[in-house]
Amino acid sequence: MPFYKKLTALRREGIWRFIAVATENVETTTEYLAASGIRADQVVSVPLGTVGARGTPTIVVVDKTGHVLALWAGLLIGEKEEAVVRAVLGRTD
Repeated sequence: MPFYKKLTALRREGIWRFIAVATENVETTTEYLAASGIRADQVVSVPLGTVGARGTPTIVVVDKTGHVLALWAGLLIGEKEEAVVRAVLGRTD
C-alpha cells in the first residue's frame, strides 16, 4: 500500500480525487484504508463484477466529464507507478 499512500498525498499538488471502489462494505474499506494511512475522498461499495475491472488493484484516471484517460490493472512497480503519478498530475513528460 505504500504507493497508494504516496499517490493520495499528491492531492496537494493537483486537483483530483481519490475514489476507492471495493466489493467490501464502505465501513470495512474505509477502516482498511485508514489503517494503511490512506484517506480516500470517497469510498464506494459495488457488487463483484459490476465495474468491469479485470484485476486488482485497478487504477482508472478519469477526466471531469467521465472520459477514461488511462487505466492500469494489477501490481504496479517502477515506471508504471511513475506513469500513474504523471497521469493524475496531468503531466505528459
